[in-house]
Amino acid sequence: WTTDIGGYAGGGGGVNGTGFNHNIHSPAYLELLTRWFQFGLLCPLFRSHGHRLPTLPPVDCGAGDSGGYNEVWHFAEPYRSAIVKVMRMREGMRPYVEGLFAEAAATGAPLMRLLEYEFPDDPKSATVADQYCFGPRYMAKPVTKPNTNVTRVYLPPVPAGERWRYVFNDAVPCPSGTTVEIRFGLDTFPLFERVTA
Repeated sequence: WTTDIGGYAGGGGGVNGTGFNHNIHSPAYLELLTRWFQFGLLCPLFRSHGHRLPTLPPVDCGAGDSGGYNEVWHFAEPYRSAIVKVMRMREGMRPYVEGLFAEAAATGAPLMRLLEYEFPDDPKSATVADQYCFGPRYMAKPVTKPNTNVTRVYLPPVPAGERWRYVFNDAVPCPSGTTVEIRFGLDTFPLFERVTA
């Protein structure tokens, strides 16, 4: 499965019918959108749709209101740079993602995986509900709360000759089979890569 990065509006009441203000001039919304892009980095499809505010004047094509701007260059800093960073990361992952799709076509293996799928011999992996793997190489813990800059992440045991690496800071110790505290900013998040030791 996959999701839409933009949190397309609909249902739930509140501003714009979503229970949340999708205004591109709102720092709270732009933080949420940034975190959605970070989550989207490790989803099968990386795309952003949505009905943003403020609404643009309708175009005379019979389609009606199309909402506000969705293009990243309309978003204020530092959110724009944080989103562009993720977009560039995803573009750099293109060969890896293509490989995952080929594997899925050949074997039925999902791209997004429970930790238990990747680490079936590790009982603790079966209990982790807020992290996931993207193929065998990447693992993330999405940021789901506003104004958050620290969290704890479980790093499942990896085979001898491999190790975990915190993608945004190689100096952070990432001992496998442990839970570590990770600090991050708006333009980073808990993202780990399995690499050769």
